[in-house]
Amino acid sequence: RIRRAWQEVRMKNSRINSHLNESIQGIRVTQAYTQEQENMAYFDDMNSSSKKSWDKASAMNQVFGPLIDITGGLGTLVLFWFGAHLIQTDQLTVGLLVAFANYVGNFWEPINRLGQMYNQLLVAMASSERIFEFMDEQPNIANKPGAKALPPIRGDIQFDKVIFEYEKGRQALKGINLSVKTGQSIALVGHTGSGKSTIINLLSRFYDITSGRLTIDGYDVRDVTVESLRSQI
Repeated sequence: RIRRAWQEVRMKNSRINSHLNESIQGIRVTQAYTQEQENMAYFDDMNSSSKKSWDKASAMNQVFGPLIDITGGLGTLVLFWFGAHLIQTDQLTVGLLVAFANYVGNFWEPINRLGQMYNQLLVAMASSERIFEFMDEQPNIANKPGAKALPPIRGDIQFDKVIFEYEKGRQALKGINLSVKTGQSIALVGHTGSGKSTIINLLSRFYDITSGRLTIDGYDVRDVTVESLRSQI
């Protein structure tokens, strides 16, 4: 439960950092549409939620140590209660009971320390899982097996029945046919969301096309290494 609680804390901290980054970079848009109060309210909600998660995780964290101490104390209480009974019935001497109590104390102290270390380990694990989550992330665009370096570009670009979807079932580009010759200048004109930036992003292979063919100087951009392509764009 402690590990899950700290996982939630780390996740909410990440969301706050992400929101702060977006808010600072998009401050012009926020001011242009007078969204300052709404943005502040949204941030306050995120902050409050994060604080509640932190308080919950900290409370569980603080309970762990005393719980171990109480368990040890209860064990010692049972030991002396039962030991006293054995002494009264002449089945045990006082010296043996005291010695046994010392042995129990010596046995329990390392367990108590291990419990505290395990508690700290759980907190660290919640953070390390976030780190390894990023380290294990695989790029969506990667070189295919046997990809070759793209020779020096002349500049002939060909879109052949290119279809592209950001989300499955929602086409951003629908069967685009476009030919651009070396040295030719063209203008892409259209309303927001019509696919102008998408065409350039596909050319740099920030995304892979869904179907069709996109070539530069006759080379399919999916058949060459990403580094050799982008270094010449």
